[in-house]
Amino acid sequence: MYKIGVDIGTSITKIICAEKESLNIIYKFSTKEKDIKKSLDRFILENNINTDEIESITLTGVGAANFNENIYNIQLQIKDEFICVAEGASFVSKEDNILVVSIGTGTAFIRKNKENIKHMGGTGVGGGTLENLCKRLTNVNSFEDILKLAEKGNLNNIDLKVKDITENQISNLNLDTTVCNFGKNGKANDEDLVLAVINMIFETIGVMSAFLLKNDNIHEVITTGTLTTIPLTKEILKHVEELHDIKFIIPENSEYITCIGAII
Repeated sequence: MYKIGVDIGTSITKIICAEKESLNIIYKFSTKEKDIKKSLDRFILENNINTDEIESITLTGVGAANFNENIYNIQLQIKDEFICVAEGASFVSKEDNILVVSIGTGTAFIRKNKENIKHMGGTGVGGGTLENLCKRLTNVNSFEDILKLAEKGNLNNIDLKVKDITENQISNLNLDTTVCNFGKNGKANDEDLVLAVINMIFETIGVMSAFLLKNDNIHEVITTGTLTTIPLTKEILKHVEELHDIKFIIPENSEYITCIGAII
């Protein structure tokens, strides 16, 4: 028997099919299709899943509350998104006492321990910022094109760093620490602009995570969402780690953590 988890986000819907007992993911799928029934039909068809073997379908995410019908004669369950994020991250990390950073269209910070799950707050900076700001700055048309451009970018052409204003280290800041995102007035090409947007987003999210944990006993952050699959993510967050007593962990299937939490 199988369990299916569906995360209906603002821009992307993600679906997983997992074994009932082990919760091992067998199939996974993401789409920008807005019709949930069509998305599930395609997922079922492409993976040749027998609907009689589906025990449950659980929906979560911002679009879940608007869906109130059954599919394949299976009773749909609706689950709170923040609970799913926390439970999914806890399941994959094997830790109960965690801070989870869920990077979607915007970014949410969720604190979980054995007693409760608490939404600590968030920021409007996230995947939506990346796609739409890059489109406005460079007219790039897709997420894939954004990543290709970023590979050739140079932050030294656009971000103001400590080394640009002094030859000496300031406090615990190394010379490559960002003083001001987009702080240089010199000429920057499209590649530089796109990379600077990505860098600004992850530096913002990383530093907010560190500030949230300043008076906490947690030093590891579980980072989830589609943006965590960008190769640059680890590199940028590593700079934040060097400045703060914090460690960012990007688990396997990080973009499907909310779906995993839905089926637990």
